[in-house]
Amino acid sequence: TTIGLAVALADRLDSIVGLFAVGLVPSGTSDPYGLRRAAVGIVQIALGRKLDLDLRELIDWASLGYTRDLGENFVTDDAKTEALAFIIGRERVVLRETFNHDVVEAVLAEQGHNPYRAAEHARQLSVWIKSKGWENILDAYARCARITRNQDETYVLRPDDFAEQVELNLVKAYQEIAADLSRKPDLDEMLTAFEKLVPKISAFFAPATEGGVLVMDPDPDVRANRLALLQHIVAMADGVADFSQLEGF
Repeated sequence: TTIGLAVALADRLDSIVGLFAVGLVPSGTSDPYGLRRAAVGIVQIALGRKLDLDLRELIDWASLGYTRDLGENFVTDDAKTEALAFIIGRERVVLRETFNHDVVEAVLAEQGHNPYRAAEHARQLSVWIKSKGWENILDAYARCARITRNQDETYVLRPDDFAEQVELNLVKAYQEIAADLSRKPDLDEMLTAFEKLVPKISAFFAPATEGGVLVMDPDPDVRANRLALLQHIVAMADGVADFSQLEGF
């Protein structure tokens, strides 16, 4: 029943949050309060009932029951972070029973706080990595990600300042695709959209003799705008999956 479901989740969350708040956490093989079992239970309930739950919100909610005599909440942010990581650790074990380890790590990096959504993304990603064009898709994304991941600055995209045809083609295609993406796309939607960019990304990174451009142009404004475009493309995967965790990245 709905009431039984709510009580089952509340009971497990209450135990985990309360005991983590006072430092009574499992260590090694020692788990006297059955917190690992409670965490697995939360994950299994979410998966079994297909519940779109944000564990961060549930942990915040569970912490409200823990106050000192004068009403001060004593569940620290560190305790909440540790409790979330603990549940995700059990989630990792559950998902690895079905999916490859790199697929699990990729989805947990962005969706670990939502077990059902993470499992759905793992299922979708498992199909994609077996598809005929996957190597080209991952390679195109990796080229954008590798050149931007060490940048300390998030650059402002200035579409009107592009001059080369290959970069104009890419920014136009990106803008059209980004406008059609839902606010919270699943992995299928995101990769279906990204796949349309692959030929234009390949052309963008082609040698200058073949019409490509140098991303790290000596002109700082040109360089910044090209990096901004690539940062926006990489950000399409935010909240979906961390593809750098995949084999072959």
